[in-house]
Amino acid sequence: MSILLYLPGLSVILFLRKGLWSTLRALATILATQALFATPFLKEDPWAYFRSAFDFGRVFLYKWTVNWRMFDEGTFLSKQLAIGLLIGHFSVLVAFAMFRWCELDGGIYRVVIEGFKRPLRPAGPSMVTADCMWFV
Repeated sequence: MSILLYLPGLSVILFLRKGLWSTLRALATILATQALFATPFLKEDPWAYFRSAFDFGRVFLYKWTVNWRMFDEGTFLSKQLAIGLLIGHFSVLVAFAMFRWCELDGGIYRVVIEGFKRPLRPAGPSMVTADCMWFV
């Protein structure tokens, strides 16, 4: 399930720097690898595998948290906090996609249009360097 955290950013970088077809090829490779590793479990009980692998209702133990000690245990274990964190994570991903990740390349709309016009070429003209400060 941790791939769900970094896959959006990885997909944007691949699309910007490698183009549509290379991105689709890389995502297909990721999916095929996941399917290969999951095959024994899927043969045995596919529903149990998906329920366990992508358990969004999972509750973590308060005693193991380090970053969320500002909340008491009741708040930490609440469904509202879990939903709020999920919505917050998704909102930040959308905001970064729209306003930061593609900023150097002319914005998200230009990148998407260029990527679909020329699927074999990079969608973004600028290069990723160590000086690229997307997170600032």
